[in-house]
Amino acid sequence: MKQSIIINGKKVILQTEMIPTQTGDQEVYRGNFNAKFVSVSDTVLENSRGTEYRIATIEFKNSVGEIKTVTGIMWEKNYVKGMDAGTLTEGTSLLCNVTFTPGRDEPGITVSHLTGSGSRASFADLGFSWEGIEVEEPVTQKELDKSF
Repeated sequence: MKQSIIINGKKVILQTEMIPTQTGDQEVYRGNFNAKFVSVSDTVLENSRGTEYRIATIEFKNSVGEIKTVTGIMWEKNYVKGMDAGTLTEGTSLLCNVTFTPGRDEPGITVSHLTGSGSRASFADLGFSWEGIEVEEPVTQKELDKSF
């Protein structure tokens, strides 16, 4: 059974992934969501692998509709790209990744520099049509949702 969470009133399906650890591979659950950017620290930190990051503050609605202001990490490379692109302004919707690791008390949130809002392209926008294409077994959205 797939795990899911509710963020900003939307269901987020969590994908399982095996990650290497010091004691062997461990299964984690990951999902993406959008959150409002609040701020990012001026202090550059470094993890145990030598990768630089900063602490970012974001805001989103939790599963019961309460607005939560929390922190996550923003990799230094994403910070630089976001500053260059101008996406790190208060209130901008940014793409975030959440990781749930069994045995840990809190999820890990990574904040991207990529904006998480906007309109999705349509088939017409891309010049695509199903006309003339035979599909042996059409898949409904409901069936697609069950596969996750």
